[in-house]
Amino acid sequence: MLRAHALDFDQRQRLYVADVYNSRIAVFSHSGKFLFAWGKDGRQPGEFRAPHGIGVDPNGDVIVSNYYGPCQKFTPKGEFLFDFAPAQPPDGYIHFHSMAVDRWGNVYLTARDRLQRGSIVKYNNNGDFITSWRLSAEDLVVESVTIDAQGKVYAAYRGSGRMGVEVYAPG
Repeated sequence: MLRAHALDFDQRQRLYVADVYNSRIAVFSHSGKFLFAWGKDGRQPGEFRAPHGIGVDPNGDVIVSNYYGPCQKFTPKGEFLFDFAPAQPPDGYIHFHSMAVDRWGNVYLTARDRLQRGSIVKYNNNGDFITSWRLSAEDLVVESVTIDAQGKVYAAYRGSGRMGVEVYAPG
């Protein structure tokens, strides 16, 4: 493990860790024993471009966001299923920093455009775009996101010498 950037547990209490520098996903038992890993650097389906976010959906599938896009869905064993949320330069999103999955399997990506403006982008469990929104001020960058059991979205941000959390109602 060179740079662990994100982690999440599945229903069997296995820990999935996104390793940015090795471009792979490492899987550990609940007690910390290494079980297996998958992935390599590349641009083909199932390969990684700096994996930064990870989440396990209610079905046990593993969703990985790449810093340079796209987001990808895998089986719990690491078999590639599909990708979604491609980076869209020059005017669209170019970086996906972190992500979270809610209890329904929706995926929330923290995104930045070429001007480094922060947004949250929501996709359903099939990878279909649902909605997106920017933070309250143009200079804010979303560092992390999580969703509570009721669907409320919490976004940790930083910008212009300040940091904090913005909260968004479900919808």
